[in-house]
Amino acid sequence: MGELTGRAVASALAWLEAHWADVSATRLIQSLLRAPEMTDGHLGDVVAYSLQWLVRHEGHARSRYLLQSLLSHAGLDDDQFDAGALLAIGWLRDRGTGPKAYFLLERLLEYSGLVEERLRDTVAFGRTWLTHHRSMAEAGFVLKPLLVRNDLTDDEWEWALSEAMGWLRDHRNSRAARRVMTALSEHHRIGAADRDELVNTGIAWLESHSHSPQSPQTLRSLFGPTNLSEAQTRRLVDCGLRWISQQKLADTWQMLGVLAERSDLPADQAATVESLVTTRVSADPTALDVSFVLEPRLARTDITLAQRTKAISWSFAWLERHMPDWQAHLLLRSLLALEDLSATETGRVVDWSLEWLEHHTDGTAETFTVQGPEAVLGPLLSLDLDEAHLRRLEVYLPQWEALGGRPSGEVPPEVSPMPTVPTLRTSGEAESSSGVVSGTGDGN
Repeated sequence: MGELTGRAVASALAWLEAHWADVSATRLIQSLLRAPEMTDGHLGDVVAYSLQWLVRHEGHARSRYLLQSLLSHAGLDDDQFDAGALLAIGWLRDRGTGPKAYFLLERLLEYSGLVEERLRDTVAFGRTWLTHHRSMAEAGFVLKPLLVRNDLTDDEWEWALSEAMGWLRDHRNSRAARRVMTALSEHHRIGAADRDELVNTGIAWLESHSHSPQSPQTLRSLFGPTNLSEAQTRRLVDCGLRWISQQKLADTWQMLGVLAERSDLPADQAATVESLVTTRVSADPTALDVSFVLEPRLARTDITLAQRTKAISWSFAWLERHMPDWQAHLLLRSLLALEDLSATETGRVVDWSLEWLEHHTDGTAETFTVQGPEAVLGPLLSLDLDEAHLRRLEVYLPQWEALGGRPSGEVPPEVSPMPTVPTLRTSGEAESSSGVVSGTGDGN
């Protein structure tokens, strides 16, 4: 936090110490909750004043806005969030059927650390709210976080599925439909009939939103976590290919990457996608967004040696031009995972990876997680490195160790599980085991 910002925060906190109970204090508290890079100590004070104000002015029209600001702050620990959630549930108990209550329901349902009692209450309030407002497009903001939770009871899940499918039928062509449609598509409990309906709905949505920047991710979601029938796969691939044919070349790389990562395409469609990849990437392998095709290409284990060799060559050309661009970590991660690189090639990738780390870390675990360095460090730690590389790598180990304290308790999916910090080893040694709305309107 800069000196001026820090001084302003300190002055604001001094004012709040004397005036936190004023009704008008919410505006200042909300401004503080939006302040960037606030220290933990200052944030703790702001949270305390927020909670005190909410208790003092329970039921006030401004309470919802302050609750939204508070629960949307990414820096809250579990105890702070739970204290805010308890007050939010009290607000929902009194005003939870109002149309604007979805703001709080969404934030509560999005929080993975919600304790059991709060979760059951929030789901119940969500069900009540949807009975009153299921026709609203904004109902999607409640349905999506419900669908992505993995701790619903069977009864809650069946209800959420039925509610979401019904809502989607009514809103299938709206922009808001995408969030619910993708959440449903990515769920492993979707049955065959609902899956087929989702494929139909998704194709219709993609065709009616042909220029949406979310189209590639939407198509990826529609493929789902389970195997589709060949007919369903064909329809999705045809939809993706049509989408590509309607766009400018520079806008097609992400969609082409979605198709190129699939190993389950029918032979004729696989040949078409392969031809597109070869023709377009060969023409300019250093185009910035080509990385969206190269990264999944490198991860494919079923491509031929010639195809893999070509993908590696393209990736090296891309990195030579774009290092140390932030996007480079996607290719570096994939290249570090390959076992068939030559020693010279591996050395180049390691050097690039260390250079990238030097440009995208500032010594804090928070930046380490947000910026993506953990995705590069994980594969690096699995390699036999020489002494020079080890010395450059050691500086990042405290940040890696700090990741063991992630709120979710999980290692990110792009990094191999490592429960503790690995002991660095030199070549030949054995591996050691180890969006907030502010305002002053009514609270509905």
